[in-house]
Amino acid sequence: MIWRKSTLTLLLIAFSHTLFAATGDAADAQPETALEPVLEPLLAGEFYLQQGDYERAAAQYLVAAQQSSDPAVAERATAAAMASNAADRIDAAIARWQELAPNAPGLLDARTSQALRAGDDAAVVAALRDRLAAGEDGWRRALQILSGSVSADRVTQIIEQLLDDDALPNELTAWLAFAGLAERLGRDALADRVVDGLIERFPDAPRAWLLKAERLRERGDNGAARAAVDRALAAAGEDAGLRMAVAGELSRLDDPSAAAAVLAEGKQDLRSLRARAGFLVAADDKDALARLYTEAQAAARGELDAEWLLLLGQLAEALERHEQALDWYRAVATGAPRDQAQVRIAVVLNARGDFDAAMTQLGTLQADAQIDGEVRRDSFLLEAGLRGERDGVAQEIAALGRGLDVFEDDPELLYARALAHERADRIDDSEADFRRILESEPDSVAALNALGYTLVDRTDRLEEGLRLIEKAYDQAPDNAAVVDSLGWALYRLGRVDEALPHLQRAVELSPDPEVLAHLAEALWRNDERDAARAALERARAIAPQHRAVLRADEWINP
Repeated sequence: MIWRKSTLTLLLIAFSHTLFAATGDAADAQPETALEPVLEPLLAGEFYLQQGDYERAAAQYLVAAQQSSDPAVAERATAAAMASNAADRIDAAIARWQELAPNAPGLLDARTSQALRAGDDAAVVAALRDRLAAGEDGWRRALQILSGSVSADRVTQIIEQLLDDDALPNELTAWLAFAGLAERLGRDALADRVVDGLIERFPDAPRAWLLKAERLRERGDNGAARAAVDRALAAAGEDAGLRMAVAGELSRLDDPSAAAAVLAEGKQDLRSLRARAGFLVAADDKDALARLYTEAQAAARGELDAEWLLLLGQLAEALERHEQALDWYRAVATGAPRDQAQVRIAVVLNARGDFDAAMTQLGTLQADAQIDGEVRRDSFLLEAGLRGERDGVAQEIAALGRGLDVFEDDPELLYARALAHERADRIDDSEADFRRILESEPDSVAALNALGYTLVDRTDRLEEGLRLIEKAYDQAPDNAAVVDSLGWALYRLGRVDEALPHLQRAVELSPDPEVLAHLAEALWRNDERDAARAALERARAIAPQHRAVLRADEWINP
């Protein structure tokens, strides 16, 4: 709740107006005398509010409300009482407000909130039923009351009762909003029930089917999720926003080609062409990219602004048409697209074999204080990556150090350097950089996980590493890297039975070679030899020289 100093003035003006209207003659009303019994507790209540003393503020405002016939004062007293969390004062203020303005729009909300505080869920459900029947404003306010009130368990029970009573209005947006609340509560059974009810009531609503597809995908049922996406697509028609949402869900189902095909239908613009390009790059479909490049050039004729030029450069770059890409990028002359194009020029120069020219280009960017700060920072990251590939990790670390001289304590640069230190077996330096990130961002999932994993994988400080990983896991339980780190930490501690479910889930989330190698080791140690060899073969097929893959191979095939 935000208290604003102007509220007191408005209240006093409204109160004065009420008194003057009652006398019929403002000049003869003598407002100083009429206001005096109420003015003192109003001023005192506002003073205590500004001091953060909600208990005294509530007491003073309640006195003012009892002496005033203005419902605005009673409303203010109710808000002050709620801030103090004093049940008796809340009840008294609400009763006075009810007496003065029984049909006030905010009164029902106040009574509902107080019933929540008091644990009277039957009263809450009854009040919310009235709210939900009051149209869009009603269900939106009901949702707000439930979203920021009490424990997830109680809110879940209240929503389930509302569903039992068939109280949700027959409005698509209302059902979608309640489905979202159920998901935020982390109650899968409730979310499934709301989504199923949504589908039953609105079987031709594409967003309902997309929500169903998302839930099915998250539980690993990709076949059923794809069927739900197909239903959404069939109902989407030519709506560009819905087709974009369908394409996004197809991409998350690992079918970027289908995502691009969905967007290829209908009228095209820069947004749809850019999205199609991204999906086709992910699908590594060069033939389709070539056709899209031709299509984009035709669509861009006469509209060669910075955004179009940048897209054409990106398409040419993806097709490894280096000279064309450079021409397009160099033609981008203004705004943020120009800054991005300047970075891509360095990438293309390096790709065509001109490393020195690429470094010169990056040096120019790094010296240009007019370049967007994030783009300039990224030029150091790019330089570090290119130097690392060509000249080794020491040069990578040096480039990142130059970046940190300009962007002191930048978390992206620190994170990249910490990883480089780890690859160079400079574990103390790696830890120092990770801890510098955590000094300014103590809840950074990436830094917590990376430092914890480094301690678990490269030192004997296993318990300390596990605690860091668990802190990251509490915030990101569906992050594949974090889930893998947790499994690997438990494995290194000898808790193989606990480790295996996490490692198996990490593979489901992301079949990365390192994750597969960790699973292979744990399966082997658990005497599941065939499954271990199968996991190792999958990892070897992706990255045969990965350090974790080589280590697992030595363990399984000594």
